[in-house]
Amino acid sequence: MKRLYAIIAVVSAIVVAVVALAVLTFGTAMAGERPQGRMQVCTAQWRESGADRAGYKAFIRQCLNAAPVAAQVEKPEAQGGNRMKLCGAKWRQAKASNATHGQTWRQFSSACLKASA
Repeated sequence: MKRLYAIIAVVSAIVVAVVALAVLTFGTAMAGERPQGRMQVCTAQWRESGADRAGYKAFIRQCLNAAPVAAQVEKPEAQGGNRMKLCGAKWRQAKASNATHGQTWRQFSSACLKASA
C-alpha cells in the first residue's frame, strides 16, 4: 500500500512539473503576441520618453485623449465576429420567416458554422 502511495506521489509530481513547464513555455510565448491596449501603449511611450514621474498623469491623460492608437485591440466583430452569435442571429431570422426548412437548431448551426469557417 505504501508503494502505491509513493507511485501516485511521483506521478503527481511529474504531472505538476510538466504542466508548469507548459505554462511557462507557452504562456510567455503567447504573452509577447498579445496586442496591447491604449493604456499599455501610452505607458510604453512615457517610459521611452524618459520623462520624470511627476509628469506621468499629465502625459497619460494627453496620450489617451489623442487619436486612437493603431496597435489597439480590435473587437471580435471587426475580425469576423463570434461565429456562433452570427449563426444564432441567422437562425432567429430564418425561424421568424419560417425558412428553417424543417431543420433543428443543431442541424442549422452545424451547417452555418461549417459555411463560415
